[in-house]
Amino acid sequence: MARSIWKGPFVDPHLIHNYKKTMDNAHRSQKNQKEHKIQIWSRRSVILPEFLRSGIVGARTHNKVYVYNGLKWFPITITEEMVGHKFGEFAPTRKTSTGRSSRSNRTSTSQTGIKNLKTKKKG
Repeated sequence: MARSIWKGPFVDPHLIHNYKKTMDNAHRSQKNQKEHKIQIWSRRSVILPEFLRSGIVGARTHNKVYVYNGLKWFPITITEEMVGHKFGEFAPTRKTSTGRSSRSNRTSTSQTGIKNLKTKKKG
């Protein structure tokens, strides 16, 4: 069930506070050209248009945030298409399976068993 419209999108209060604080620091230190990392633990928060119109550090826009998935930080560049989605959608929590070949490349044991029976001499 979707969230009711009158409540508005959910964003953790500490996320808004930290984001504003980081953007203020970025505007103050434009001379230093320092990169300010915005780290987000709240995967359940919705990406707002304010995050897209973030501050400018030097000559480049600063739309990159780091979302924590429980193991490591995923760098995410916020675009217009992401507004309205949650941060957690862009930081996967599960590993993809690796190391196993597809079934078409493998021969089953029943087929190899039949081949072995045909090659044996009766006697």
